[in-house]
Amino acid sequence: MNAYVDHLKEKKLSDTTIKRHISALSQFLAFYDIGAGLLFKQTEAKCTSSLETSDFISDQEMHRLLESMQRPIDSVARDFLIDRNLDIVHLIRYKGLRPKEIRSINIGMVNLEQATFEFKQSLLSYPGK
Repeated sequence: MNAYVDHLKEKKLSDTTIKRHISALSQFLAFYDIGAGLLFKQTEAKCTSSLETSDFISDQEMHRLLESMQRPIDSVARDFLIDRNLDIVHLIRYKGLRPKEIRSINIGMVNLEQATFEFKQSLLSYPGK
């Protein structure tokens, strides 16, 4: 694995691209139930890079995104899901949830009376709209 990462670095690929390759290989091996977790963790540690300001969306870009998402476009399905999509973006941007956490939300986590939901695993709660 380390030789493969070195090969990717020689090709001048970005750290993000290398991490994507490692993730794909990890998922492939997991599919075939081949345990290589420790090897991947050691390899990922070599590929860690610090985040830059340019890695994040600016407030102005976020505002433009939200405005564009709110405009109906005469698509029955998309227009019906506008509120849901806005909520997903809000949870990611302002509450720090990951798509995997959002995907795991189910009705058992939702308290409609208090307009909250709670993640049982991490005890993270979020007041609703």
